[in-house]
Amino acid sequence: MPVVLFEVRWPDQSISTCYSPSSIVKESFEEGASYDVADFLARADRSLKAASQRVAEKYGSPCGQALGQLAVIHERVKSFESIEDARIEVIRFL
Repeated sequence: MPVVLFEVRWPDQSISTCYSPSSIVKESFEEGASYDVADFLARADRSLKAASQRVAEKYGSPCGQALGQLAVIHERVKSFESIEDARIEVIRFL
C-alpha cells in the first residue's frame, strides 16, 4: 500500500505532517484547499478509518498508525473548535 504523508496548517499557523497508510486520503482532501474544522474532522475520520480498513483487509488487522494519527487529529482539533471561521489547510501531499 502506498503510504501518503500530508502537511496540514492549523488555524494557529503551525504545521504538522500527517500519516495515512493508503492513498485514499487523496480522495478526501485536495492539496492547497482549506476546510472548516468540522468538515476537516469528518474528512479525516472517513479517510483514515477507510485506510485502516484497507490495511485490515490486506494484512488481517487494522492500521494502528492510521488510528493513532486520527486520535492526534481529534486532540489537535479540540483547541480550534470554538474559534469562529477557523480553517485547516492541507498544504500538500508528500
